[in-house]
Amino acid sequence: MTVSEIIEAYLKSERMTKQELCERMGWSPPNLAGRLKRNSFSAEDWRKVMAAMGYELRFVKPGTVGGRIAAGPRVRKMEDKVLYDTAASEPLCNNRVSEDDMMFQELYRDQMGRYFVVSYAMWEGGIHQITPIGPEDARSFYERFSTAGDADEIFADDRSTDHDQQ
Repeated sequence: MTVSEIIEAYLKSERMTKQELCERMGWSPPNLAGRLKRNSFSAEDWRKVMAAMGYELRFVKPGTVGGRIAAGPRVRKMEDKVLYDTAASEPLCNNRVSEDDMMFQELYRDQMGRYFVVSYAMWEGGIHQITPIGPEDARSFYERFSTAGDADEIFADDRSTDHDQQ
């Protein structure tokens, strides 16, 4: 995904027009349109754009998002026209009992606040599956399998906002 594609996706998810973004950035509409068309954003421009949309742009080492380490390998799949990627998402908890488990599930939250579960099949030729999950079911999964912390802390934002599970 290019920076322009990411910005376009975030604009759509935030229901923000390009005009609104330009006003927040102090940019002219032709300036933004040209940058989007050419995909010509410096790192500082990208940071400022994301901040104007209410996001913090951070770089994190894969496998340590949010301080937690994923139990399974990276899985990246499209479900219902949404790309889910464990490397770009926060692992919240899993139901893996031991390193020898051939099947287990892991709960993730992506950067858009959507939850999904990865069902891992760890044998040779096994196919890992991704299933989107709503906030209430994600909380139930977390409460059942997490040993790491309070569900209220993890799911605090879900009480005040309604995440679109598309």
